Amino acid sequence: MEEDFGTPFREEKDTEIKGPEKHEQSFPDLLPSPVLSDQKQMRKIALLFLGAGLFIVLLTGAFIFGWVVNSDNDKTSSINIASDQIGVVQELMEALVNNSGDLTESEVAAIIAEMTSFNSEVEPVVAVADTVSRSVVIVRSETGQGSGIALDDQRRVVTNAHVLGDSETVQVLLPSGR
Repeated sequence: MEEDFGTPFREEKDTEIKGPEKHEQSFPDLLPSPVLSDQKQMRKIALLFLGAGLFIVLLTGAFIFGWVVNSDNDKTSSINIASDQIGVVQELMEALVNNSGDLTESEVAAIIAEMTSFNSEVEPVVAVADTVSRSVVIVRSETGQGSGIALDDQRRVVTNAHVLGDSETVQVLLPSGR
């Protein structure tokens, strides 16, 4: 005894659906762009890096060329300014030494202003510092240490009183290290 409960599944005929009833969606504007082959993509990247590298090399070369050209001019102008400064300071020092006993403070200021007005490129403070730096010494004593200025070849040195204090011995170190 076989009972027929009916077939739960119906057999359908293979029919092709045509037209709008077909359930595929079509978006022609949203298709992916063509993918470059690996070889073409690598060539494009290599050209990009080559161009960037060439740009950096040219930029660096231009910078170095400009630096070299300008550094030669700076050295020449520095030498000229330094020699001008030394000349101005020497004239200033001679004028002050020759008239030091007779000059007031305002007259000394007038001489300094007159001497520095001849060459506006010379900074008077820098010129004086460059000139006197060879005579600056280090003074050491039992009570302290400081700087001083060597006045002449007879071992006379000017320094502050607190450097010497009550010391009986003094050591003077010249710019040459002696």
